[in-house]
Amino acid sequence: MIKIKGSIFWDSTKGQEIPAPEAIKRIRKERNLAPEELGLELGVKKGTINNWEQGRRKVPVMAIKLLAHLWGGLYRVKQG
Repeated sequence: MIKIKGSIFWDSTKGQEIPAPEAIKRIRKERNLAPEELGLELGVKKGTINNWEQGRRKVPVMAIKLLAHLWGGLYRVKQG
C-alpha cells in the first residue's frame, strides 16, 4: 500500500522516514541506475532527477507514487 505525506518516504525495512531527495538517490543507487536511466523509467530528464536528489525541486506526488510502485513496496510513502 502506498501512503503519501508531502515528500516523505517510509523505509519499511528500517522503520524510519526518509526525505525524498535521499530516498530517490538511495533507490537509484541500489538499483544501479544512472540518473538518466531512472529518468527514463519515470518519464523525466536526467536534470530533473538531479534536481530532486539535490533538493532543488519538489518531487511531484505522481513521481513519488511511481517510485514506490517500481521499488516493489520496499519504500512506501505516507499520507496524513
